Amino acid sequence: MSSANVKGEGPRSEAASPSARPSANGPVIIMYAQNGAGLGHMRRCTNVAEAVTTVQGNARVVIAGRSLAAAATFELPPRCDVLKLPNFAQLGDDSSGERRVLARDEDPVFGRLRSRLLFDLVGELRPHAILVDNEPRGLGGEMLAALKLARREGLAGRIVCGLRDIRGRADYVVPKWQGDGTASALAELYDTALVYGDPEFYDTRREYGLGTAIAVDVIETGYLFDGLPRRSPETVRRELQLPEAAPLVAVTAGSGADGSLLLATYITEVAPRLSIDAVSVIVAGPLMPVAEFEALRRVGSGRCRVVRSYDNLSLVAAASAVVCQGGYNSICEAV
Repeated sequence: MSSANVKGEGPRSEAASPSARPSANGPVIIMYAQNGAGLGHMRRCTNVAEAVTTVQGNARVVIAGRSLAAAATFELPPRCDVLKLPNFAQLGDDSSGERRVLARDEDPVFGRLRSRLLFDLVGELRPHAILVDNEPRGLGGEMLAALKLARREGLAGRIVCGLRDIRGRADYVVPKWQGDGTASALAELYDTALVYGDPEFYDTRREYGLGTAIAVDVIETGYLFDGLPRRSPETVRRELQLPEAAPLVAVTAGSGADGSLLLATYITEVAPRLSIDAVSVIVAGPLMPVAEFEALRRVGSGRCRVVRSYDNLSLVAAASAVVCQGGYNSICEAV
């Protein structure tokens, strides 16, 4: 018997029936996107939400997330809304030099508040499903109380964790997951882990022990991304006031929180080496600090159009070449 079947037995199965939760206006799905320094969590959640509401037209989706900038970057599908979680953690460089939300430096009261909001969200909505993106415990463990409530009281029909395929080297990830409680959270609180990737490229299940050392059912979904540009190449060029026939290079840094070095290097070292008729559109990203964005605009030239944000998928589709950060969504959409 699979771990998901075992977890589905007992008092939880009765509460998981449609009559046990508010379903008069359609099923409710709760998603958690802990975005702080990037856009990837929210991007994946909005992609899933759009698919859910397409398949189940009366479904309602609530995405709980920290960043208004991330939520505002992507168009929400119908019957989808965002619960903004308070966030007073600063962006900064961690001990390995990676820019991220420095949660440990935040006043603990806000972590407790987020945990309580998530707890109440699950308790009030009694959702048909909970999808947690990429952080099984939530950032700093802030999802644990809500997940334990859902498991203990049978408040959710299904609890699912969506994982991008590569979290890091296995010899780093496996002991980290064992040490910080991620492995036990996956085994004890989740029915299913959805792996957003292709095992022929990277066998996430085998590398991280999912379904073996960590007793959770695994479904490999393939890559998860939006592949349909909403603007034609002609519309992109018209909106950005670009010459019709000029070779176009799209340069993006995702959220932009840690992208200023890449973009500045492109402007100063790469753009001058392109053909004289080539134009580059530099998309800084909504989370790039204002001072860094203004610095990019100062070094940009007529051949490098620097904008805060744009429809990156349509821009990439219109471009002759793409330069981007190595994030999950950026790479998937570019390819």
